[in-house]
Amino acid sequence: MSGHNKWSKVKNKKNNIDIKKNKLFTKLSKDISNSIKNGNANIESNCKFKKALINALANNLSKEVIYRIVNSYKDSNDSMSMVSYAGYIKNGVALYINCNSINKNKTASDLRYIFSKHGGSLVNIKDVSYLFEKFCKVKFYSELNIALDLINKLNIDNIIINLNENILTIVVNINDFKLLKNQIDFTKFKYEIIYFMKAINKIKVCNDVFNNVNILISDLKNLDYVFDVFTNIDV
Repeated sequence: MSGHNKWSKVKNKKNNIDIKKNKLFTKLSKDISNSIKNGNANIESNCKFKKALINALANNLSKEVIYRIVNSYKDSNDSMSMVSYAGYIKNGVALYINCNSINKNKTASDLRYIFSKHGGSLVNIKDVSYLFEKFCKVKFYSELNIALDLINKLNIDNIIINLNENILTIVVNINDFKLLKNQIDFTKFKYEIIYFMKAINKIKVCNDVFNNVNILISDLKNLDYVFDVFTNIDV
């Protein structure tokens, strides 16, 4: 019996290790996929993709798996397009969703089902877009002081600037970002751009609604082609 118990413990320990490893590999694979969806499969211009690759290799994700993920997005790149969707649920909660879609009809159908499951509905993007403003977060990884001097000379209002030893981060709305791009030669820097939507007026909701929205957002993000979800809830 003691031998049997010992084998059971070893087997259970191995199963637990395998489960943890599978979860880690799933996360690493999704990180690579998301980095490509939000940019491209070029390590020189997509810092997130480079970071995801380094992390995957450091944690022993096989090169064959990485190759398959990268090529699946390259193969579908011609037919894939970025599409934004919107939805409402009770208490005036609005959601703005960005997707990389190959089949727009299927994407809309999937989103509609998830919204209906949470007591909401998919609506025309125009019914929600006016509630949000588009912003850019730009991270500079080289020539930080030069980039900072150029930005300061533009005297842009409502800009957030954060400088540490390795990264210069700025946050601006889309119109000011266009001014930046017109005045600064970005090719001289290593940088990363993240676009996001920010609610113009945020609303407060009760705990039940808040929890329902969090579950809804989680369900949306579990769809492979959804890469951003924004809401007007005041967190």
